Amino acid sequence: MKYGLALGGGGMKGIAHLGVIKVLEEAGFKPDIIAGTSAGALVGALYAKGFSVDEIFNFKDRFSLIKLLRLDIPFDGFSSLDGLRHALKPLIGGIEFKDLDTKLLTIATNLGTGREEVFDKGDLVEAVVTSLCVPGVFNPVKKGDEYYVDGAVVSPVPVNILKERGVKKVVSVSLRSMNPEIGKLTLTNIIRRVMSISAEELMDLHEKNADLPIRVPTHEFSTVTARRARKLFDLGVKTAKKQLPEIKKLLK
Repeated sequence: MKYGLALGGGGMKGIAHLGVIKVLEEAGFKPDIIAGTSAGALVGALYAKGFSVDEIFNFKDRFSLIKLLRLDIPFDGFSSLDGLRHALKPLIGGIEFKDLDTKLLTIATNLGTGREEVFDKGDLVEAVVTSLCVPGVFNPVKKGDEYYVDGAVVSPVPVNILKERGVKKVVSVSLRSMNPEIGKLTLTNIIRRVMSISAEELMDLHEKNADLPIRVPTHEFSTVTARRARKLFDLGVKTAKKQLPEIKKLLK
């Protein structure tokens, strides 16, 4: 496969992926394969199914975290994943990976081994739900004797998965959340800053083998609501357009 697209996690910030894909598509570069983690798995699945960028954008309100939560008692997280399944089934229910227009890989984290696992066959809804299973928010997904959570825990930008599958050229899209300004040094802000630094380092590590990394600065946006969705989409477009000469040089 010649060209693969690696889409990273980021909750509702994943709307920025759509802006990047719009630019790639208009330049004539549709991927041969997509690998998605968390929000990237959701966007990747809908796009691989054949929905247009504009159609996926219009689905955004289905995936607001507030609408997806389903209190589950007893629980290992705050919510079951039934709300997410309910939102996905009208769009990709009954679809398997083999039915997709574009080859897709989704990534989840195995809680037992601490390793990433790749899903590329079987039921698409369950694969996406598993990749989106934010620990502490949603109950872990059980498959056989194994438990799984959000793929972004260990693979925030799934570049290496594509490289291991023999993809020659990989464009990655990461949603960067670290504010360039440190802000006031309160205890809460220091903890947030340290978590952001760790997340950035992990993304850098996973993105280093990308042939072209596209880093979207999303620190001003929420991970849980689509309130500023159009601005987030436009940010994805703007970021990708800045790198369009590099994109064309790599993929021509």
